[in-house]
Parts: sequence; structure tokens; C-alpha cells
Amino acid sequence: MRTGFILAGIGAALIVILGIQFWPDNEEGSEVKPPLEAEVVTPAATSPVQEAAVQEAVVQRDEVAAVEAPPAPVLPPLRESDGWVREALAQWPLPQDWLAREALIERFSVVLQNAAQGRLPRRQLSFLAPSEGFPVIKQDEVIFLDPAGYARYTPYLDLLEKLPPATAAQILSDMEPLVLEAFALLGERTTLRSVVQATASQIEVLPEIDTPVMLVQPNVMYLYADPALESRSEFDKQLLRMGPDNVRRLKAYMSEFMATFSAQTR
Repeated sequence: MRTGFILAGIGAALIVILGIQFWPDNEEGSEVKPPLEAEVVTPAATSPVQEAAVQEAVVQRDEVAAVEAPPAPVLPPLRESDGWVREALAQWPLPQDWLAREALIERFSVVLQNAAQGRLPRRQLSFLAPSEGFPVIKQDEVIFLDPAGYARYTPYLDLLEKLPPATAAQILSDMEPLVLEAFALLGERTTLRSVVQATASQIEVLPEIDTPVMLVQPNVMYLYADPALESRSEFDKQLLRMGPDNVRRLKAYMSEFMATFSAQTR
């Protein structure tokens, strides 16, 4: 399998749902409670200045409450969400073939479930496979991963970082009902938070390999010569091939993302 597409999948998985940014945010605890009446001890006669001050305080309090508690986004039915996603993303600089797929949210849910379990969702992300081959350096009988190949992943990080991590976290939190419905169709009874946390935890502990990476080729496929690397999950091994700098960028992004997302979901 060609390398490169799993990082694109992580980026696409977050980016594919950016359309929610055009909907109001849905913050936890957004229920508007009736304002408490303040107990005010006043003289028998209230001056016009005092009455005006009280009215101004009430107006300001109501305005603050309205800002702190925006209405929840109205999500479309899962089966009808593709057109809505495409329309919402029309102004975002995404390759059109990324959005030409069907069942976008369901596809994202499969990607996320696979990543959380350390697997590669090849079929769902095959359209993101890079066209160029996997670059290596051969020195006599020794094979090394070619660092020049790391640059193939940089555009995916650039695209991902155009969406602030906190915004991505809010978007995914808003989408939780649809994602959970898609999980249920996969036979998965779990929480969105647990699945995202499992994926983020794998990224968090990825090694940042700044030294040359030796490979072996027992057959058609290249393998890591280091047994400790080769024994890692398919998910890990694909991400490691994007190089240490891109690994650090992805870690930094996911750290900021999880700081917001963990506080918003169950």
C-alpha cells in the first residue's frame, strides 16, 4: 500500500466536517436558566437615576446570557447530510474530489473507529493515496527511508492547521449526535470522546525519529528493520513515515485539539 494517505485521512476526517463552522456553536451547559431576581433594599421612593441603573443592569445581564448560551445547531438527518456538508464547505479550499464521495459522515466514523484501534481504513481512504511511489535510499545492501519523502505529507499538515484546533474541537462536538448514529450503524456502542481519545493517545506517544531509518525488503513491501518499530500498529507505522517534523506538528495540533474537545464531550 502506498504511504501518505492515513495522515490525509486524519486531516480529512476533521476537515470534512468543517461545514459546522457556519452553524452556531453548541457549548456545554448552554441551557438558559431564568435570571434570579436580585433582592434589593431601597428607600420607599426610588429616584429616576436608580431606576435607570437597574434597567441598564438587566439589559446587560440579558445580553451576556444570550452570548453565553447560543442555540444548538440544527443538524440534518444522517442519510441526508452529504449535500449539507458539501454546501457548507463550498468556500473552503479543499480538493473537490475529497467532497465528491458519498456518506461523508459515515466515512469519517469508519476512519475514526479504525484509527482508534490502530488499524488502517484502506478502502475508505484509498482515494487519498499519493500518486508517487515510496522513496528509499539504497547504500549497497542497506536500505534507508528517504527523508525527501517527508515533504509529501507537509501539504496535509498545512491544510489541517488552517483550521484552529479549538474550532475543530467545537465542530466535532457539535456533530456528536450524527457521529454516534453512524457508530451505531457500525455496531459500535461507545462514546465519541473515548474513540477520539484513543486516537489522540496513539499520536501523543509517537516517537520523533531524527536519525536515519533503516528498512528491509523481504518481499515487495518495505518493513522497518527495527523490530520495535515494525511491531507497532499499522496506524503508527504510517504516521511515522511522514517524518519527525511533521509528527511534531501533528502532536502539537492534537494536543490543542484535545484540550478543548475533552471539556466539551461526555
